[in-house]
Amino acid sequence: MLTSISVIVPVYNEATRIKFAVDQVMSALNSLDGKVQIEIIYVDDGSSDGSSDVIERIILDYPLVPQKLIKHQGNRGVGAAFISGVLLANYEFITVVAGDGIATQFGLKELWDNAKYGLITLSNRKNRYLNHCSRRLLSKLLGIWFSWLTKTQVVDPHGSFLVPTKIAKDVIKKIWGNNNSADLDGTYHIIFLQEALRHTLIYKTVNFSINQELESNSTVWNLYTLKKFTFTCFRITLNKVNQSF
Repeated sequence: MLTSISVIVPVYNEATRIKFAVDQVMSALNSLDGKVQIEIIYVDDGSSDGSSDVIERIILDYPLVPQKLIKHQGNRGVGAAFISGVLLANYEFITVVAGDGIATQFGLKELWDNAKYGLITLSNRKNRYLNHCSRRLLSKLLGIWFSWLTKTQVVDPHGSFLVPTKIAKDVIKKIWGNNNSADLDGTYHIIFLQEALRHTLIYKTVNFSINQELESNSTVWNLYTLKKFTFTCFRITLNKVNQSF
């Protein structure tokens, strides 16, 4: 049975990497032998390096795949880019592919092949434990905390996911009211998945290979992001505790 996926690609100053990321997407699509069809929604989140120009050329390179580009006037954060993409999604499932090319074609194939089951599918990044010890510890603690929060066995809540589009749109409407103007960074991921799993605790996890070099050299977790992420997790925990009384 043919399934369809809206691939959301948030982009911020990825002019040198976005072509590689899209090539991984197309290779994964071709490896699925026509079992999956996709549309790609690029969200340029206020890039200043000409990322949109590169994307427009990429769109011409793949005329058989539906693609669209939307632009934020300023940098609002990856969460806002995600919301913008979901609101425009027309296919059965949504997934997110980072514009830096961290997702490999093999990981994407493994994830997308599970669309046939109609479930929320979450990834377990195979080589995330090859990072620096502090990031390994943070990842481990995050998995334990998220499992407690959602009563699931999800060990990698910050990995890739495949979620039915209807659920994704309902979750966004409930949490953010279809508002993509807020400054939403990577914390959106935890908030979104927590609510999505409340809609259905029937889910599947798959191993997901990532670009090891990009992951180990990632600078996403700077001090500001870590503080904001910690505050968000603390607030979610308080809400969970209050609801239990």
